[in-house]
Amino acid sequence: MQASSGAEVVEPPADPRAERRRRLLASNLTELAIEFRTDKWGVHRYTPHYERHLEHLRGESFTLLELGIGGYKKRRRSGASMKMWRWFFPKARIVGLDIEDKTWLTRGHIHAYHGDQTDPEVLRRIIDEQGAPLVVIDDGSHIPAHVRESFRILFPLLPDGAIYCIEDIQTSYWPAWAESSTRGHRGPRWTW
Repeated sequence: MQASSGAEVVEPPADPRAERRRRLLASNLTELAIEFRTDKWGVHRYTPHYERHLEHLRGESFTLLELGIGGYKKRRRSGASMKMWRWFFPKARIVGLDIEDKTWLTRGHIHAYHGDQTDPEVLRRIIDEQGAPLVVIDDGSHIPAHVRESFRILFPLLPDGAIYCIEDIQTSYWPAWAESSTRGHRGPRWTW
């Protein structure tokens, strides 16, 4: 670039944080899943489906509740999908609930709660504090009884037009989680 005096003007280097922010805000959901290393892409390939059904909310202010934060006790891997959701929905409040304490993830638009996905008091407290979610994603225990109980508690509290997603329903047919009458097993073979 030339200045009017003929001297070359050197532009300052771009702010890396601002560049990353621009890139993340422009990313599609699969790109964000890869960036934050969530299994919602790769293992499961859920992101194209989520994007198709949720993209209309991208610029909206609302609450998204995810049951199950993931990452177990590995701090660097915990909350990957919450981080993905935070960038896909920059105006939304992203709320997670996990049986393991992940409250250290709470920052900015992300709010993490510690508790059981079937505890009505915890679920009602989340709604009282964060607002009724417009989107619920159950990626919690995957135990059918827990999935049903969370749905029983939450669904009547959701606003009209809310979207309730249940992930990993195939686990209902796996021996460790199964409650299928064709398997004869009633309940998990492991405990929290």
